[in-house]
Amino acid sequence: AIRIGVHSGLVQSTVPRIGRALSRSGVKIRSDVVTATARRIHRLVHQRRLDIGLVIEGDAKDVPDKLIWDQLASSEVALLVPPTHPLAKRREPLQLGEICGLPLIVNEPRMGYGRALLAAFADRNLAPDIVADCDDLESLKCMIAAGGGVALMPRIAAEREIARGLLSAVPLDPPQTVSIQLLRSQDLLPPRLERFRGQFIKEIAEARWLTSTAKGGTAPQRGTASA
Repeated sequence: AIRIGVHSGLVQSTVPRIGRALSRSGVKIRSDVVTATARRIHRLVHQRRLDIGLVIEGDAKDVPDKLIWDQLASSEVALLVPPTHPLAKRREPLQLGEICGLPLIVNEPRMGYGRALLAAFADRNLAPDIVADCDDLESLKCMIAAGGGVALMPRIAAEREIARGLLSAVPLDPPQTVSIQLLRSQDLLPPRLERFRGQFIKEIAEARWLTSTAKGGTAPQRGTASA
């Protein structure tokens, strides 16, 4: 079996590709899929309870040893609002200063892309009106749709809701992007699982929602993250 952790915001776009990678890799493998927050995925990969983890703009500040990540792609960040919101029909990009007066729901503000977005406000001496902290992007989308606030989110996490008119996405000025990363320990996987991992990366590279990196034919960026 291969144990895979998937960030909640990547489920609708990547889980179907796990099945395709399994069928096309040419090896017999059972997949054990865990849907979780970025923080939990980091911890489980570090503890060797997951073989790989797929996260949005991950880091590993909270683990004692190095983890390896492959940067697979990137996704645009947009302001997500309910379709009845006054900004729902806006086509001109929003500046961060315009968001400060809105009730903002944040996602995992102490790590990953949530921390990076809050740092962007701080760099401009802006103080957003944070009304809630939600660590699960699926729950966050429900809060937005119910009128509980607005949120800065990667579009990849809400493409289905945007296409169905359940949420509206307003672009940002300047544009903000976040990376989609595959996280793993430094231990080599068995050859059969490495073959699946290679096929899975190929499936991601062929995805139509990619905005950069693998889609352009370049190799995934690789690095290490540690305390």
